[in-house]
Parts: sequence; C-alpha cells; structure tokens
Amino acid sequence: MSKVIAILLIIIPFFVIAQEKQNNSPGSEILIDTPNRIDISKDSVIPITVYIHDSNSSLYQNDLSYVNVSMKCASETVFDSPITFDNLSHNDFLQLFDSYSLEDVEWGSQSFLDALPTNDETNTVLFTADENWGIPPVPIVEITKPYFYFNLNIPFNVWSNYLCNDSVIDINVYVSVDYDTDTEISFRVFISNLSIPKLPNWYRGDTHFHTYFTQNTAENGFPLAASKVAAKHLGLDWITTTDHSCDFDNYGSGMYDNWARLGSEVLNLNNEDSSMVFIRGIEASVNNSQGDLVHCLVSPSPTDPFSLPYVLDAGGDLSSTNISIDMLLDSLEKYDGFGYAAHPFSEGDKLSSIIGGNVWNICDSLSPQNNEPALNLGNVIWNNLEATSDVYSYTDGNVIKHNLMGGQVWNLWYTLTSTDAGTELWNPYHEEEPYGFVELPETDYMHTSYRLAQNMEAYGFIVRKGLKAKFNNAAVSHYKFFLSGGSDSHGSFNFSNTDYVYTGVSGTMENNIPGSLSTLVYCPNGMDKNGKNVLTALKNGHSLMSSGPILSMTITCDSLNVFPGDDLSTENLNEENIFIHLQAISNNDYGNLDIATFVIETKDSSIYYSVDISGGQFTISLADFYNTIFSTNNYPENQYIAIRAFIETNKVYSEQQALLHRKNSEKYHSYTNPIWIKTNLLTTVFEQNSDIIRIYPNPTENLIYIDKTYAQDIESIIITSLDGKICNSTFDCKHDKICIDISCLSKGIYNLQIQSQQKIIIKKLVKT
Repeated sequence: MSKVIAILLIIIPFFVIAQEKQNNSPGSEILIDTPNRIDISKDSVIPITVYIHDSNSSLYQNDLSYVNVSMKCASETVFDSPITFDNLSHNDFLQLFDSYSLEDVEWGSQSFLDALPTNDETNTVLFTADENWGIPPVPIVEITKPYFYFNLNIPFNVWSNYLCNDSVIDINVYVSVDYDTDTEISFRVFISNLSIPKLPNWYRGDTHFHTYFTQNTAENGFPLAASKVAAKHLGLDWITTTDHSCDFDNYGSGMYDNWARLGSEVLNLNNEDSSMVFIRGIEASVNNSQGDLVHCLVSPSPTDPFSLPYVLDAGGDLSSTNISIDMLLDSLEKYDGFGYAAHPFSEGDKLSSIIGGNVWNICDSLSPQNNEPALNLGNVIWNNLEATSDVYSYTDGNVIKHNLMGGQVWNLWYTLTSTDAGTELWNPYHEEEPYGFVELPETDYMHTSYRLAQNMEAYGFIVRKGLKAKFNNAAVSHYKFFLSGGSDSHGSFNFSNTDYVYTGVSGTMENNIPGSLSTLVYCPNGMDKNGKNVLTALKNGHSLMSSGPILSMTITCDSLNVFPGDDLSTENLNEENIFIHLQAISNNDYGNLDIATFVIETKDSSIYYSVDISGGQFTISLADFYNTIFSTNNYPENQYIAIRAFIETNKVYSEQQALLHRKNSEKYHSYTNPIWIKTNLLTTVFEQNSDIIRIYPNPTENLIYIDKTYAQDIESIIITSLDGKICNSTFDCKHDKICIDISCLSKGIYNLQIQSQQKIIIKKLVKT
C-alpha cells in the first residue's frame, strides 16, 4: 500500500490521517472497482479498474509489485487461483488494458505503460519498471505522482468459465505493494442476458456523479475514462459530472485551470465515443436563506455546453462559501445555465452539521412546519416559516426562482447497509450470517424510499403553490418545478462508501452505484455528441426518473403531442378527442408490471388514481379521465392542474438468489414529470358528456359506486377478472347511483362492464 516514514508519523500524525479518501478499500489510497452488472448479450469483457491516488505525498512511497485477479462462481466458497495470461504474447497482453493514465507533468499523472506491466505464469499483472533493494530483487514500479490508473479487461472466454446456474460471479482483486499491508477486495458481478429497459428516444443518465475532480479529506471519485467504461456496462447513455465546487482548489494548478481541464477531458472523451456522453456540470456549495450550506446541481447552457465559466468561490472543505443561492442563480441567468436543488428536503439528505449543512427551505404556510410530523414519514425539516424561501420568488413575477428548474428529489440508492469497514461485503466466503451487507429497513430515515417520500411531500407543496399562483394571476411565469434523480456516486461501480471523516469510517457502506437512480430524457433527435439535447430536455422537464423500469406519459390530440414538463390548454378542444397515454417497460431483473398510479395535483389537493399497466400500455380520453376523477362538485373549473404518474415493480428472489443479492426482494420505481393542463369550463366537461358513466372510488377496498343522472338507463353490470371469469358481487340501486359490494373479491384488477340503452362501457376496477 504505502510506505510511511516513521519519524514523520510521530511528528505530524494528523496529516497522515487526513490523507484518507472515499474508496472501496477504507483508509487506503488504492482504489479498485468493477461494474456490479454485465449484460452478457452485448458485453464481452469485465473491466477491473485500479486507481492509485496521492502517491506524491512526502509521507508515502507506493512500490507497486503486482495485481492478481481471482474468480469463482458466487455459490462456491473458495476462489480459484489467480488468472494468468502467460499464454499471450506481450503485445496481445497489452491489448487487455484501456482507460489508463498517461504521462502528464502539469496534471501529475504517471504513465501506466512506463510501469512496464507484463504477464507471467504466477501473477495476473506484474510491474517490472524497477527493482527494489530487497534480496532477492523483486520487480516493482514506484508510483510517485498523484494519478496512476488502468482498466484490465477480463475476456469473456476467461470469466465465462466461472458462470454457474445462478449467473453470478465473485471477483477478488489483490494489489501487492512492498513494505506495507497489501490491498484486497472482493466484488460480486451479476450477469444478465437482459438489457436494461429502454424506450425509443428516451436516454438514461445520471444527473449527480463525482469524478476524480472531487478530491477532499472525505471523498474521491474515479478517472473519467474508467467511469465511462463502467457507465456503458451499467446501461447509461449520459452522465452530468457534478464535482464539488469546494474541491477545485484542492489539486492541480488552480481551480480555474482544473475547471478548464475537466472540460477538455470531457470534450475529448465525447469526441472519441459519443455513444455515452459526459456533460460538464458542478455541484455548487451555496448558502441558503438561513446561512446554512446546501448544494445545487448546476448545468451549462443547452446551446453551448462548455460556455459556463467557473462561477463559484471554491472555499475550503470545512469553511463556508461566500455565495448564496440567489447569487448563483443570477450568474446562471447571465450564462444561460440552470440548476436543480440537490437532495433538497429530506432528513436523510441533510448535509452534515460539521460543515454547517442543512436542506433547502420552502417556507410554505400550507406545509407542516419544521419539527412537526411530516404527512408521510418522519419530521419536517424543509419548512422554516421564519426564514425566506430558497425556492419561491417574490420579486420578478416568477413563482419559482429564475433558472431554478427543479429538484433532484431522488438521491443515493440505499437498500443494503453495512457498518463493517471490511472488503467482503457480499460475503463471498459464505461466513455465518449476518455478515457484510444486510437489508436496511424502509423505516430507516436513510432508506431510499423514506428519503424519496419526504422529498416528494415537499415537492407536492411546491407544485400546488405554482397552481395556486397561476389561478390567482394567469400572468405569472416560471411556476413549474421539475423532478430529477441521480446516484450521487463517487465512481464506486459495485458498492459505495462515502461517509469518511478524519478518523476513518464513520457511518455505513451502501449498495449505491452510478445510474442506480437515473433520469431519462426525451430526445427525438438524439443526445448530440456533447449532450445539447439532453440539457434542453432537462431544462424543459422532458424527463422521468427510474431505478430500473420505465414509465412514460404523453397526451395527444390529433397531431399534437404533449410531453412531461409541458403545459396544455384544452380551451376550444373536445376532451373526448384528447388522450392520455402511459407506456411502461420492465424485465425479469426488475419485476413484472402491475399497476400505474396517476397523481393529479390541483391548487388545493392531491388525488391518486390507479390503472392496470400489466400489458405495458394504458390509454384514456381526457373526458373519461375527468369523469373518473372528479364530480361536478370538485372539478377544478378553468384552473391549471398537474398530472404525473408512477409505477412500482417488485422483484422477488428465490432462496438461493436472496443469499447472493443479500435480501429477499427489491422494489423498483419510475416517476414521470407532470404535464400541466388548463381545464375547461364545467359545462364542456360534464354536460356535453352526460352519457359518460362515472365510477368511484377507484381503487377501493369494499364499496364502489356508479354515478349516473339516469340510473335506470343501466341495464346490466358484469364484473370479470382479467382472464374473463365472471365474479360474484352484490348490487344495490340508490336513487341516482348504484352501490356495488366487492368486499368478497380478491385484491387485483377487474373489468367492470356496464350496459346501458345506448352502449356498453368497460372500466378498469382496482380492488385494494
């Protein structure tokens, strides 16, 4: 690992401790990684990334000797002998490597090829540039510069030998250095013959990702070239780099030069391969209205992705910034950039009190106040009524602050946890349980679903604030607030541990990886090689969030297509000719499709309506949708409403799979951004469609009502299961409505067939 001069350890131990970084080998400067998922249908190699960082410290001397890679079928308990490539010629052996460091004196990277890697009959990779003074001499390479890294690509004809029926491979990587403890770490790779779900013209990306331009006493990312390789294996089409603004003065020749270097590296990688593109962004450290530190994900102009200058003050890792949210947004106005509030509202996403951290404040009198119970889970921390809002605008005719487009409300995939600082979190040796990763309860405030629920609660108040403002004054602008999701990962393609402080591991490791929480953008003309169309979609809210499966929503009327993020006025349009379409896709890795749920936001309330999406499609006319959701008493006449939708899939593992996945099941979701609709007058919706039969509530547990002004027009009612079987139920006519008792039915989706004198109407009925 690293050789430390003993006398310096005695004199200045603090600086030794402060060298610790976020990595998969706690307390070490040797970082190793590999993707946790390989799509066997398109990927022929498994890349192993080795990254040695900060070897230029006067306290360290890294004498790298060899790297050994061993594999086994995950259900077995013993790794095979190290893989060797002594049957290859030296030139063919070198072809196994890519994404490696080159000699760059200004930046401080050291040439991988000059380390003279070679193949032999004992080691996977042996470095032969130098020999140390030991007896007998041992081949090494002395790493003396801040950056030394490479990818070793294990060929299919090698790793496929370790495939068993479970299609899961364990990999052990051993890095040998002289004069210190060697680094050893184990990974688990899940092999699938299913590509990650895709829809035409939708591109999957990560809006919150840290590269090796994030470097501080707590965290470190991976080189961009290696991250790009892993991202493609994990099914990503684009990534926005969001390195900490407070880190850009920690390394290199200065923060402005570092910003320019990041841009140059992104541009070069995009030019080499535009099948997966980087977008240079930044995670800005700014002060909220209470003077506390929060983060904002900053994106450049969609017309010129490299035009944004470095507009922040950097500051120190533990010192406050001089820039407020409003100052940042003013700068973005000048440069046509935009921002999303990073992990904005939940208890689990609050920045550490060590750095004076907090969350974004909405200051909304309708929301529960700070320290009061939230409507869903936990306690509110996002609504201090004594401080001004970090989201709402009060001075420029906007509802939302200019250039603040939304919130990254889904952050950090966290469903497995471990307080163990070890490197065998997947329990490859099948130690007595519990060992390594264990399931994190959904009631834990750090759980992904817990944090999302709190963020979405605050999000609902923001959406309703915009609808209320638009109702009171149609001239107000920028009243929409968009959703996005990102992993907040730091390289860490297999599992993540980012909670480091000066004294070592503090907190937990989790199963977060790039793209585990992703944003999909609608780009009918492709991404553009530098992501211009991705940025346009993010700025316009033409996007959805996903942890695997995908749900998209569109509204059509003749040749008109309306997408999430858009608004639609139905004035002078017939709601019977306007259709809401849902399209969903999943696969066996993420579980089956079942129910999609619409969320209808009005200025006063939220309404939920579930429909059958098991066939991957659902379409309903806007007239039927209104008549299902609203009665004449609660229809939001001549108002704006916001409609979005979400799905949940549930992957249940077999007993053997559960041991390897470290849990019995996993829930996955997808959420669309809203479409904002201007409703018509009451008469155009109900009176012109008086023959439309309304059923409510739906879904329901016991009773459902058919509401019809002339109930005698209904001649028969039949309830059938989706396989066509007629179900027994009890009917009761009550004046202008019919009551149906479905308490005897099993939970599920049914067809409700209603025959009147004019026609037969079939409605979906959801029994909860």
